[in-house]
Amino acid sequence: MIKILLWALCLYLVFKLCHLNFSPKKNFAYDDRSLRDKLIAGEPYVILIAVAAAALINLYSYWFVHRLARREVAHATECYGRVGASQKLAGINTRFDYWLLETFTADARNIAIEHAKWINMDLHSVQAGLQSSKAKYSAVYYKLSSRNNVQKINQEETEIERCVNDQWAPHGEILNP
Repeated sequence: MIKILLWALCLYLVFKLCHLNFSPKKNFAYDDRSLRDKLIAGEPYVILIAVAAAALINLYSYWFVHRLARREVAHATECYGRVGASQKLAGINTRFDYWLLETFTADARNIAIEHAKWINMDLHSVQAGLQSSKAKYSAVYYKLSSRNNVQKINQEETEIERCVNDQWAPHGEILNP
């Protein structure tokens, strides 16, 4: 609520200055109204526009941050499982550096926890999700390696590379955080 009031005050001042400077009567020296009347001119509309714009800005920022945090938690959980279980995949050590994979796994865990805190998610459920994702991919990678399915192993290596290089989705746009 305080955030909306601060935005409304700032927008009100900007709108009022624009109203005073760009109104049809630009030259106040030849205006026969008093200073008080000049300042009050158009007041209800300016206040309404400022409060409405402030509310919309705050709703949008809340929505954007919440959506961004949920997407980052989901992506970090998925990549934590893929990269954390990658040692079970046959031939992964020839394509990736072990230290890079371990560093990324720790970073993905930290990103998931940090973004979960942004939106007050239960940290125990996030950590349980991280572990279940790693267990799921461990089983999948173990099965692929034991069957020696080269095509699917290459597909999983490509997915791991996408995770490590952060090529998962376009983000940073206005409606796509």
